[in-house]
Amino acid sequence: MSTINHYNSTIEEKIFNYVISRMLEEDKTFRDPIHFDILVNHLETRVIDTETFQRLRRIRQLGTAHLVYHGAEHSRFQHSLGTLYMTSLLIDKIKKNRFSEISVFSSLEETNHEKAVKQDRGFVMITRLAALLHDLTVVGFSHTLGKEGNLFAEQWEDEYAVTSLIGCQSEIYGKIVDYVKRLVQESFAKVDETKCEEYARRFTNTLLTYVLKVLKFPDRKATRLCNDMYGSDLWTDMMDERFIGVASQIVLNTICADLLDYIKRDFYFCGIKKTYDDRFLNYSCVASHSLGPVFAYRLIGKKGEVKNSVLSSILDALELRYDLAELVHAHRAKNCFSAMVIEAFNFYWQPMSEAQRQTAKNKFFRLGDDELLSYLYDNGDEVTRRLIQCYNSRTIYKEVALFRGWRQQSQDTMDAIAKLRTAKERYEVEKRVVKWINDQRLREGDCLIYVMPDPKTMYKVLETYAIYGVDRTSGQIRIDQLEKIASRVREYDISSEETSTAETVRNKTDSLRANYANIWRASVFIAEDAIGLKDQIIGVIEQIFRLCNIRPEFTERGQIQAEVLAKIETIASQARTFPTIGSLPETLPERK
Repeated sequence: MSTINHYNSTIEEKIFNYVISRMLEEDKTFRDPIHFDILVNHLETRVIDTETFQRLRRIRQLGTAHLVYHGAEHSRFQHSLGTLYMTSLLIDKIKKNRFSEISVFSSLEETNHEKAVKQDRGFVMITRLAALLHDLTVVGFSHTLGKEGNLFAEQWEDEYAVTSLIGCQSEIYGKIVDYVKRLVQESFAKVDETKCEEYARRFTNTLLTYVLKVLKFPDRKATRLCNDMYGSDLWTDMMDERFIGVASQIVLNTICADLLDYIKRDFYFCGIKKTYDDRFLNYSCVASHSLGPVFAYRLIGKKGEVKNSVLSSILDALELRYDLAELVHAHRAKNCFSAMVIEAFNFYWQPMSEAQRQTAKNKFFRLGDDELLSYLYDNGDEVTRRLIQCYNSRTIYKEVALFRGWRQQSQDTMDAIAKLRTAKERYEVEKRVVKWINDQRLREGDCLIYVMPDPKTMYKVLETYAIYGVDRTSGQIRIDQLEKIASRVREYDISSEETSTAETVRNKTDSLRANYANIWRASVFIAEDAIGLKDQIIGVIEQIFRLCNIRPEFTERGQIQAEVLAKIETIASQARTFPTIGSLPETLPERK
């Protein structure tokens, strides 16, 4: 990051130190059903008390799951506060762990203690704020429309959303600038209005630059986006850049503050009595790695012995994440209601031009779940309105599986799944099925295709680092990501105890992969009035993919009427290639 040293004058350094000190002071307490008292500082209070952040109260953490588990009404607002709490707890555990290589988040601790303490306070402020804001860019029905429906980019990937929500014209940016200006004015009366504004903007630009880098780590495009939004004229030494990765790993890694909050919270509000033993958090530390400092869990004691209880607790947390996926995320009824919301939005979204979509997106980041449904109902077509009515009245559709289980699928099947994951292609299939069957019992919106996300994204790469041994010759610790430790089962240069650790991790991760693959499925949901056409619907979907040179292996193969099948076979025999489903004919041509 290009920076300019603004510490030449004593007044600037005093302002910088005073502002951070005041911002970090405890301000309010939120009473939480999971973590009890959550303390927030003055900076966080200003961010929380914005309309932008309060919108998260109106977005449910588990999307449509509340129609299955009626207690699951908890919000992204609650989860964001919970992630802030867990981030603070992990930082505290790291500093108290005598095996952690750092007690201050700065590489200057031994050479310049005063500046190191300053960077440490900056690290804490930035990491906590990143945790609080980590879900800020979600739309209503966030994971439903994004991860499940594949309609929106991943969080923090949409540059328009980032600029709108924390850019220089945003409400949050303005609140922070105003707060810094007030702090400077109340304690530094000699600073004129122009200088005060300059200090406030430079401080805010620096703060949000680091927050964005933490949330987008290790995305190299983050620097370019930060420069576009905030420029490069920043305060120096707010945070040691070597610890950006550590901050990101604490907030958003596999076994991170995000996961540690939502596992407890989601099970609690779904009425499921499952949780983890958080004793393993005492083994949180920061350790040296070839890539730089990393956040890790220490699996070995002071004599180098493996702490099996710590390893078991970590693996149990991963097992709980799978249990949540199986019981909640992959629940059949929940998937049905997700399909209704996704395709209600899809039928509204697909006919629009890019300009119209951009205008609509301007509104989406001000809406919660129910407000988004109301907006779609008022602005969508008849299909969108009917699907929303079915959702609101909890009118469930009948599920027919197209594919079950992810493992050992053929390439043709994978190609078909890729098309079904694309919102545009899914929309075309649903419309084509209705036109080709041409039966009054089947209307658009009566046949909904739903494809669960790739199990790899559900399973999540095991990026969490662990210290799992000590080199017998050099005495240096062995540290790597859990995923890589699992692959080192029979390396000749590790001890039998380390081999046992690697085998334990590998066995658990292999089991979890298999479990995630087994619960995955792609389905078609059919309205009750059209369930008599199930076989025709499945058969036509199969033939649509045949015409696109894909031969999927459906687990429930339907049989369509002989004359319709003959017409489809006539088209296929002409060796015509259709690169997209949208290019298929609107009606079946007559047989020649």
